[in-house]
Amino acid sequence: MYSVEQTQIGEHIEKSSAPARLTPYHVREFSCGTLYYRTFFVDTKRDALYVGAMDRLYRLNMNNISASHCERDAINLEPSNVAQCVSKGKSEHFDCRNHIRVIQPMGDGSRLYICGTNAHSPKDWVLYSNLTHLPRHEYVPGIGMGVAKCPYDPADNSTALWVERGNPGSLPALYSGTNAEFTKADTVIFRTDLHNLTTGRKEFSFRRTLKYDSKWLDKPNFVGSFDVGDYVLFFFRETAVEYINCGKAVYSRVARVCKRDTGGKNILSQNWATYLKARLNCSIPGEFPFYFNEIPESTNLDFNYIPLRPKHANIDCQFGTNIRSFNSMVHRDLSDKRAANSRRGPIFI
Repeated sequence: MYSVEQTQIGEHIEKSSAPARLTPYHVREFSCGTLYYRTFFVDTKRDALYVGAMDRLYRLNMNNISASHCERDAINLEPSNVAQCVSKGKSEHFDCRNHIRVIQPMGDGSRLYICGTNAHSPKDWVLYSNLTHLPRHEYVPGIGMGVAKCPYDPADNSTALWVERGNPGSLPALYSGTNAEFTKADTVIFRTDLHNLTTGRKEFSFRRTLKYDSKWLDKPNFVGSFDVGDYVLFFFRETAVEYINCGKAVYSRVARVCKRDTGGKNILSQNWATYLKARLNCSIPGEFPFYFNEIPESTNLDFNYIPLRPKHANIDCQFGTNIRSFNSMVHRDLSDKRAANSRRGPIFI
């Protein structure tokens, strides 16, 4: 038997359950074997907990996950091109499986956007919330290739968010932070092409961070993304380019893009024109401040709480930030920059 427990992205979440006498009566368990359950989505309207695993997506009963059935409450999403993946030196029984890394509700939640690693060849699907495939006449444009939407490697940290409102043309889109190449050389904050779901026509092309530019992103580990008003925010940790002359350091960051961003007119035509990023400063004050630089996760509360930890120390702290106050700060600091060439505030690229 195994207990299903949520941990930070990228870690195994299966472990042997305690003896029955040590297990609290209120604990409910679910397992269908060693399938690396690591992606979760809670649908409170349908009392369902969706769990992304290796080659499978589960819909569990929120009231009692122990009552869920391994076959009846799951859909198999087997990988393709396993042989090609193995030929590149990847493990047949782990790397070259289809690890479900994105589960996002679409519209009223009756449909789900799903993306998996698909044997290091990312692929996406749209399914009904009851885990059945759409009929052919309900084809969703832009679905099939999952590159830049979810990672190649099942161990990579990534984030994704389906956004219905505020995009150009009021069209829905997926926003993601992930690796967009097999070699992991291209990490990206990405918005998919915008399609008219009625006609299937592509109305707006994708937008992304500039490729291979460490000032935009430098080997980031993404931990969360949030839809906040006119913007989408991404939280991650990355190598600090501003510290590079003094050795190597990792900083926690928050990046922001405008939903209505349509890119530059001449240069940056496929890139974000509104991209901002700033360092998250969570520290113990003093003559030599002690910084908590490595953000492992984030939680979307009214007051955003983010655990952080310093490098080479077994210490955690909770960093709290009001997201809307953060947006106000960005506007204020950018105004100061334009008015007085201030050095404060976020990096503007």
